[in-house]
Amino acid sequence: MRTLLVKEVAKKVWNFIEDEGSGHQIDGYLICGEERAIMFDTLQEVTGLYQKARELTNLPIDVVISHGHADHFGLATQEFVEAGCKVYLNKLDRPMVAGRLGKELPEDFFQDLEDGREFDLGGRVLKTMLLPGHTPAGDVLFIREEGLVFSGDAIGSGHFWMQIGTTSLEELLEGVKRLKTEVTKWGREIRILPGHRYQSPVPLGFSYLEDVEAALQGLIAGTLQGEPYTMTLGERTIHCNRLSHGLLREFLYDPERIKRP
Repeated sequence: MRTLLVKEVAKKVWNFIEDEGSGHQIDGYLICGEERAIMFDTLQEVTGLYQKARELTNLPIDVVISHGHADHFGLATQEFVEAGCKVYLNKLDRPMVAGRLGKELPEDFFQDLEDGREFDLGGRVLKTMLLPGHTPAGDVLFIREEGLVFSGDAIGSGHFWMQIGTTSLEELLEGVKRLKTEVTKWGREIRILPGHRYQSPVPLGFSYLEDVEAALQGLIAGTLQGEPYTMTLGERTIHCNRLSHGLLREFLYDPERIKRP
């Protein structure tokens, strides 16, 4: 049985957790400023998110979807749409959600989510950075002044999937380096709030970014090599490689997609 859990993880930031009952959890975040709020991801099957958000704030809410996978673009999206909320998702990830809500979604269902877009919530500004890899246009939101990085699955949660055939490791490395360069400018420790927090036994910060970068550099250069691994995803059997490196506990990748095409 799926349940919805909510807890405050930073000032005016609530973690919405879908607990599947089997140990697997999915995380979204309600982020409030003084004038507006953002719901970052709408989980998967659990509903009642909008009602719960309304118990926490009466501010206007926009929805930002980190990427197009079904465990982040959830059924509760419809609740926010019916309440008049705007939904942002990059166009490259939109084909993944076709029919997700039991119907074909009209073109105007989504607002554009482009790299560098800023959401001014009043006293708190969220900035967008697109980081292709896990999907064609995974989105990271960050609040520079507070060192908060909301990453969805764009840089993983200690576990990282790159075995499902979207982009190359070289392309992912470019994005990771870009994010690392950005947060280095902040001059403070960062706190990464990912899409599956339970997967890491410790909080993720800058050292995790360093481990992801080092793993990618090693795989691309050939100085690191994962072990062959077979997994089942729905009705698909996927043959890939698996690597552990530092806080990157499990990195699954396609050995045929190391270099840029």
